[in-house]
Formats: sequence, C-alpha cells, structure tokens
Amino acid sequence: MKNMSFSMKTVVCLTALIICFASLTGCGGSSGYKKSDSTTDKMDAVVYELKQAQSQIDITVEALNQVVAKANQDPRAEYEAFAKALKDTEAQAKKVSKRADEMRKQGQAYFKAWEEEFEKIASEDLKKRFEQRKAMVEAKYAEISKVSQQLKTEYESFMSDVTDIQTVLSIDLTSANIAGIADIVEKVTAEAKTINMLIDKHVAALDMVSAEMRPSVAEQQD
Repeated sequence: MKNMSFSMKTVVCLTALIICFASLTGCGGSSGYKKSDSTTDKMDAVVYELKQAQSQIDITVEALNQVVAKANQDPRAEYEAFAKALKDTEAQAKKVSKRADEMRKQGQAYFKAWEEEFEKIASEDLKKRFEQRKAMVEAKYAEISKVSQQLKTEYESFMSDVTDIQTVLSIDLTSANIAGIADIVEKVTAEAKTINMLIDKHVAALDMVSAEMRPSVAEQQD
C-alpha cells in the first residue's frame, strides 16, 4: 500500500512519448490522425480518472476530519465512513493505473508507426523542420515531467500518512488518541491540497497535448 504511486510512475514514463506524439499528428495519411484519435481517447480516459481520484481524495480527507470533529462524542460512524473512503481511494488509484497503462501501450504503438513513416521522408529540409518542431514540444515535456514527479512524491507521502492514521484509529478510537494525532491529520489535509493542485496542473498539461494532437474542427469538416 505504501508503495502505491497513484500510477504516477506510469504517467511520468509515458508522458515523454505523448509529448512526441503532439508533434507527429498527420503522419502516414488518414491512418495518422486515426491513431492520434485513439491515443488522445486514452489520454482523455486518464484525465477523467485523475479527476475522479481528486474528488475521492477530497472525500477521504473530509471523512477523516469528521472523525476528529466527533472525537469527544462517538466517532465510530465517522471512522467507518473514513475507512470506506480510503478503500475507495485505493480502488480509484488502480483505475488511474489501468487507464495510464492503456495510454502507454497505445502511445508506444503510435510512436513506433511514426518512426517508420519518418524514415520515408526524403526531404532533408522537412526532416529538419520536423525535428525542430519536436524539440520545441519536448521542452514542454520537461515541465510536465517535473509536475508528474512532484505529484508522485506528494501522493506517496499522503497515502502513507493516511493509511497509518487509519491503522492507528482502527486500534484506538478514543478521544485521547484522536487528539494525539491531530497534527498528523492537519498534515494530511495540507498534503491533499497540494496533490489537488498538482493534479490540476497535470490535467491541464495533458489536455493541452491532447488538443494539439487533434485535427481542428475545420480540418475534420474538409
């Protein structure tokens, strides 16, 4: 559980491929944009699951804070809600991982096809311009990769802390124990805010690349 990375290891690795794809749309005739469409569909699925995971993190943190709020009463119902929310958060992480893996596989296939098509280009001028375009887009990857790594690190810390809290509360659900871990709960709440901010950045970056890979509406009507 503590080694879960919210699929961010996968996302970090595949983003390099995806960024390359953004500069390759249209290769190989109509099959190029069809492969691009398939890849962006997978990207959209990852974005959707990331947003769902973001919502689930909020639910988990709110449930945990409700346990603290009811510490001097009877927090058993609130604890059960928190335990369920945490379990759902773990399940959502697996969904993100699955979608990211699908996107990685689709991306690898697309990149391989592009490499084969690129070798067929005879014009050195076109090759040079294409390489310049690729270099420009790869520069965007550097920032996306940075956010991905930050998200992975923050998520692992969050899941480690929140899982430990659940374990401690499952053993001792007394007001004294809850008060004793109040500072850890505050830390987890802060971590969740940071994670949500990083997810927003990552989703925005993936949306940007996805939009860049898609033919425009005008192109689709031609």
